Amino acid sequence: MHDEPVDYIANLPSLFANLTVAFDNTSVHGIGDLSTSINVKELDIYNYNVAINTSNTSWPPNLESLQLRQAQFTTLPNLASMPQLLYLDVRSNLFTRLENLDLRGLRRANFDDNPITTISNVSLSSGERSDTLMFGLSGCKITTFLVNPDTYTVLLNANKTVQLHNNDLPPTIDVSATCKAPNSIKPVMQGAYSVCVTPESMLPPPPPPPPPTTAPSPTTISPLSASTSADQASSRLSSGAIAGIIVGLVTVVASLVLFLARRQRRLQLILMERNALYLDALQMLRLDEGSLVKLQFVAEGAYGQVSRGAYKGEPVAIKSLLPGKHSQADVTTFVAEIQLASMMESPYIVKLLGASWRTPSELEMVLERRRPHFYWDEKATCMLSIAEGLVYMYTMNIIHRDLKSRNILLDAIKGTKLTDFGVSREMTTETMTIGVGTYRWMAPEVLQECYYSTSADIYSFGMVLSELSTHDIPYADVRSENGHPLVDTAIMSRVIQGTISPSFVASTPMWVITLAQSCLAHAPEHRPTAIEIAHTIERQRKTLGHV
Repeated sequence: MHDEPVDYIANLPSLFANLTVAFDNTSVHGIGDLSTSINVKELDIYNYNVAINTSNTSWPPNLESLQLRQAQFTTLPNLASMPQLLYLDVRSNLFTRLENLDLRGLRRANFDDNPITTISNVSLSSGERSDTLMFGLSGCKITTFLVNPDTYTVLLNANKTVQLHNNDLPPTIDVSATCKAPNSIKPVMQGAYSVCVTPESMLPPPPPPPPPTTAPSPTTISPLSASTSADQASSRLSSGAIAGIIVGLVTVVASLVLFLARRQRRLQLILMERNALYLDALQMLRLDEGSLVKLQFVAEGAYGQVSRGAYKGEPVAIKSLLPGKHSQADVTTFVAEIQLASMMESPYIVKLLGASWRTPSELEMVLERRRPHFYWDEKATCMLSIAEGLVYMYTMNIIHRDLKSRNILLDAIKGTKLTDFGVSREMTTETMTIGVGTYRWMAPEVLQECYYSTSADIYSFGMVLSELSTHDIPYADVRSENGHPLVDTAIMSRVIQGTISPSFVASTPMWVITLAQSCLAHAPEHRPTAIEIAHTIERQRKTLGHV
């Protein structure tokens, strides 16, 4: 599939042998159970910088080639569940460490364009597959590269058997600061690189073989035992009796299966009738299905998912149940939610336009979606609330660590409020937002895992000012040389080097741009404090007519 929205992958077709499945330039958000897809040999997902949930994934057992590119992975799939895997391509993800990996069964393992700094106990093939081995690390900046003697032997012959990169951007490998005794630094690739070699193999020993089963002792047949066996055989059931018993058992089992199938069918019909009765309550809200178009997935929660769409040419939001959440209770609850929304009419509550469905499991809730005017005097009030929230947090010695638009709540009555503060960096990395990682809002010192203070939040505040200006995520307008949006790893590298800054539209007030630029200073000590930011915004609000 190419350029088509794909939300969830599971139960791939089993009609074709040696199946290759490719999803190119899609937005897959989840992969389910593929363990029954024994015919799938190749799976290729090019996800265009959208995170994939694999918490419930079971991979095809006979997979020979797996490509997962630009999917914001931080950990590898379970390679042990794919014993026939030969080719692994996980370019342009978010891997930072490769540890305790047995890649001896692979001919090609491509980790290009990942922010990898550590490689430890990764074993490569020293057998026949090493003749064609490619271990791609293009663009990686590696400071720890710890291998066992066997893998070092493979890398030592890398000029003949191994490629460490396949483009014009070779990896940077410097282990001088991390290789300590009894390990030793040794050259590879004809001295082009050096790795840290341990004295002994670090791979765990192979599991012990299963205990031998006890074979029955041989039986010696004598003339006496033969005659006894003949007497016993004559006392057993005849062949006709045995055949009759088997036919009877088959008949009973077939009848039981038929009964259960009919019962299941009746239950399904009853369930469909009940759901249809529940949907009758929505008939007055039913929209023309042919005029409703679902365009783009936006987000999902515990039970539902939301997409952008259009109804008769007007922008709408479409809410539907998650895959696998189509029970009678789920549909009933969703119907009740739609009914409740139909009773509400307020300028502060999203308006329900109606509902659409072909079957109960395909029920959709259609809501208005407008882009209201958001003027800079209102934005200044929003900015001041954020700054004052930071001032309050800092008086309690709390650093937010994850300041971005998705963690700022706007309310027409209660104003602007911060949420999701105090989350550790490790948790933030593992629970990235769907589609865009938290890295775009992070200060350079945070990306480099250096000591950081409240100045890191001030940098993120500058990114939020860019969002208030463009109404889009940071760097959404920046493109690579081939015209594609930059992946997070490329953005991270440029932020660390100080060679990239977010955009602001031409209508942005100059004082906002000046404030943002000071917040986005590369050196933390050059950024203003939260109190200074609050004073600046308050002074500007007075010029805009606010008391």
